[in-house]
Amino acid sequence: MQKILVLLLGFVVVTALVISGANQALTMPEEKAEAVKVAKTPEALVVAGQKLFVAQCASCHGEGGKGDGVAAEVLDPKPRDLTDGEYVGSLTDEYMIKLLKGGGPAVEKSPLMPPLGAAMTEEQLGSVIAFVRSLSAEKPETKEAVKEQEAAKSD
Repeated sequence: MQKILVLLLGFVVVTALVISGANQALTMPEEKAEAVKVAKTPEALVVAGQKLFVAQCASCHGEGGKGDGVAAEVLDPKPRDLTDGEYVGSLTDEYMIKLLKGGGPAVEKSPLMPPLGAAMTEEQLGSVIAFVRSLSAEKPETKEAVKEQEAAKSD
């Protein structure tokens, strides 16, 4: 019973935080592109992504992305540590777009991660991805970058 109450409380906290963040000045996209490429990002894109991340994601993932946000304590499963370079480097931009747009259930992850597709434009989603990628200390190459390098070698 206690676990159910903790999960319910966690859901209520996350929902309230998402709703309050959604009321900030984010625009609804007019048209959605298929994917956003974010292989090498300019610093301005990362800074913009950081602002959106703090407004929309930090309540669970923490401002530094370590999975230690104020709501993380009551969540099960706990939010991912986005400073884990090996993990983040293994994710493609397309996967991250799908995750951000559709929330956890879109990629068979926690249903507590809300969808942000209606709250952010493609450019904003790309900037959040750029910021998340900048969090890892190791900054390993993404699968996409490895594929591009291998394709360039074979040319």
